[in-house]
Amino acid sequence: MKKLILIVALLVFTSLFAAESKLLEMNEAPPGGDFTLQSIAGPISTEMFRGKVVVLTFGYAGCPDICPMTLAHLSQSINALGKGTVHEMEAFFITLDPERDAIGDLNEFVKYFDEKIIALTGSVPEINGVAEQYGVKHYQVELKGSKTGYSINHSASTYVIAPDGELRFIFPYGTEPKLVSEAVEYLVHDRNQQ
Repeated sequence: MKKLILIVALLVFTSLFAAESKLLEMNEAPPGGDFTLQSIAGPISTEMFRGKVVVLTFGYAGCPDICPMTLAHLSQSINALGKGTVHEMEAFFITLDPERDAIGDLNEFVKYFDEKIIALTGSVPEINGVAEQYGVKHYQVELKGSKTGYSINHSASTYVIAPDGELRFIFPYGTEPKLVSEAVEYLVHDRNQQ
């Protein structure tokens, strides 16, 4: 029954989220799950944040438009939270370009948008493993004549994980930030009612 989690919890928000979010069938939904990656302060595991809502996004520091917009929206979602709720969530930006995104540079890129967002990296196999867990599609595209050599095409959803560690919401790129903050508020309220 708990597996109905997922994005079936979106039904609670149907009137608000009708056009902006995608209700996934269980067989379409990625499994999500725990992982450990590197932050500028050292290893971070999602298990460390049981009891809090975790919000994840994926991208890379050299991304010209999608990632900056995603991070700007994530910052707006964080800033829309009530004072009590903002301490009940953690936000992470996971690089899909660990070979070029040194953790110091990635951290600086992320902190430009919001001090609360934590930048995460790892080895290529670690990043690919986490991306697969969350159904993130990504691949390199060669840029002939460019100094950067390649860009990365990638899916750009925002993932919201409940305090018990289960993936509950997946919001597509461009979702109104208020809807993400309302999902976080809902999960914090739900946890407090148990």
